[in-house]
Amino acid sequence: MANTTQDQINPIYYIGSKNGHNIELMDVYDAFNLCPMQAFVLKYVVRYNNKGNPLLDLEKAQRCLTRLISNEKQRLDLLESIESISNND
Repeated sequence: MANTTQDQINPIYYIGSKNGHNIELMDVYDAFNLCPMQAFVLKYVVRYNNKGNPLLDLEKAQRCLTRLISNEKQRLDLLESIESISNND
């Protein structure tokens, strides 16, 4: 009988394997120092084929990625504004 609690806490679809080595998704988050929104994108993409509604997880990933893109554009616009102000002084 499977350990239901452990399966719910650490489902198999968050564990990959390469060359006989298991890789947990949380270790990827740590290795790349991902912010939560980046981690959400990966989480939804990694698990989408293993959940009841694959399209829903892809749409969740898209929503998070759209937010990341928007935040990056705002950051770049702010930097550009600061640079412009600095050049005018």
